[in-house]
Amino acid sequence: MTNSFKIKPEAQIQAECVTWFKNEFRGLRRRLYMVHNDGNKNAITASQDLARGLTKGVLDLNLDIPNGQYSGLRIEMKKPGGSLSPEQKEMIAENEYFGYKSVVVDNLESFQQAILDYLPAHLLPIRYQKAS
Repeated sequence: MTNSFKIKPEAQIQAECVTWFKNEFRGLRRRLYMVHNDGNKNAITASQDLARGLTKGVLDLNLDIPNGQYSGLRIEMKKPGGSLSPEQKEMIAENEYFGYKSVVVDNLESFQQAILDYLPAHLLPIRYQKAS
């Protein structure tokens, strides 16, 4: 019997993260959304998507809530061990320049921590608020 584990695909990790957010932050559900920018396209679809604004390096999720320091949070999902493309690294630098925080997460726990660290205290459910 082997003691191996299967690495979850990025899409599954992202779905778990979005489900957690939408369940925990019901009043903010519409503020977190996916940017459909994946690269699984044929030549015709890719050309059409480029004409409609497809941009290499755009991160996977947007959380459009300012927190007093940043205008919003941009989240790149990776499977464990995944790495950023050069375009994603450039986009993260541009996001920071224009006032958006960017994070890279590869599991539900790191996503949860990024959200809890980013959101202003008054938007956190009581169970997540830190005691003063």
